[in-house]
Amino acid sequence: MTTHAHPHAHEHPHEHPHQNPPVVSENPTAGRGLVVVDIGGDVGALVLHTDADMTGLEIEISRVGEARTGKHVAVLPRPVGDTVDHSAVYGDLREGRWQLWLPDGRPGQVVEVVGGVVTECWWAPPN
Repeated sequence: MTTHAHPHAHEHPHEHPHQNPPVVSENPTAGRGLVVVDIGGDVGALVLHTDADMTGLEIEISRVGEARTGKHVAVLPRPVGDTVDHSAVYGDLREGRWQLWLPDGRPGQVVEVVGGVVTECWWAPPN
């Protein structure tokens, strides 16, 4: 952050519009436009389609056989032509088997991701 001196010697609260804005962890425009994924080699992507009632839920994903890392994506409504698709998009997954986790922390389905490919699957709720 850039520091600077003020030409006055008294303290008062005021804005500094030239300072860096605070870091925001959420993307307020997510789901409103195109999704860009960077795939190739052994890196693929996953589009998890869901019902509309899952909008806003965070779906965690981790590699099968490895520790959970907390990597998660929100289900968002995404315009697709004249319809709306409710989905979570994981844009950078290494090739292999991935475990999806239910919002309550229980394991859900396992999905196979192929490098260089966008894999699509549909949320399968537990029985």
